Amino acid sequence: MVESVHGALAEAIAAIRAGDKETGRELILDVLEDDPRNETAWTWACDVAETTEERIHCLRQVLSINPSNEAARRYLARLDRDLAEPIEPEGREVNWLLLLVQWGFPILLVLVVAATLVYYRRDILGFFGLAPLDFGSLTISESHDHFAIDDLSWRITFEKRRPSEFSGVVRHVSGMRLRQIPILTHDILVTSGEYADPDVVTTSVSNHRFTWRSSSTAEPRGAINLLHTVPANEEVYGRLRGIQSWDEVVITGREILRIDALDTDGRYLGNWQDAGCNALLVQSVTMVGE
Repeated sequence: MVESVHGALAEAIAAIRAGDKETGRELILDVLEDDPRNETAWTWACDVAETTEERIHCLRQVLSINPSNEAARRYLARLDRDLAEPIEPEGREVNWLLLLVQWGFPILLVLVVAATLVYYRRDILGFFGLAPLDFGSLTISESHDHFAIDDLSWRITFEKRRPSEFSGVVRHVSGMRLRQIPILTHDILVTSGEYADPDVVTTSVSNHRFTWRSSSTAEPRGAINLLHTVPANEEVYGRLRGIQSWDEVVITGREILRIDALDTDGRYLGNWQDAGCNALLVQSVTMVGE
């Protein structure tokens, strides 16, 4: 994975330096999808960003990874300052056409992005998100161990035959759309007991991993599980999209050991296996009190 990320990043930088920013941008997005904490990739993403807002987002990602990056901090301060400067020149008549051109498009862009996020709920992942899973084009075997769409397929190996149940309060929910394994749709942190009490335990989810802290107890009572979900059908997918933080839920399904990716010729493309969490083929979602 590390070698492929480095290779893709080197290819992206070469394309950008050669003047092919469109190809470079696409390659940079692929790198960030595989390695969202790559400071160099975010720096080059800033270079090929299409708007000031995108550049600001990229610079903030750089500083979240490396707070001591002074070049990024100075550039971000300059962009923030430029956005904050008044448009009306002192002592001169306001040019309303100029105002419309300078502010109309950014406002329209924000409205479009906001509307898109509302429509797709949490299926848009991050700033450069992917579209929701298309069940109209997806083929699923009766045993749910084989998914296929277009020229790709995924073979699922389950941990056990019997389904598992996860119930409690949702402390986090977000989209989880990996380009190579798009059937993984959500990260959902389900908690119970003291783990569900924000006054006792604080939780955080980043890069498909969770952490928790408590200042009052070393071993909280209850359970905490981060679910990486594969919906068994479109109805289940709709239920997953409706989950919000602090909902009380019961989620049932078969735990997944590994997902192997293949092309239509059966060539092996790689695999995904969670580390310390719970990958789950979700077969039912119940909202408590609904």
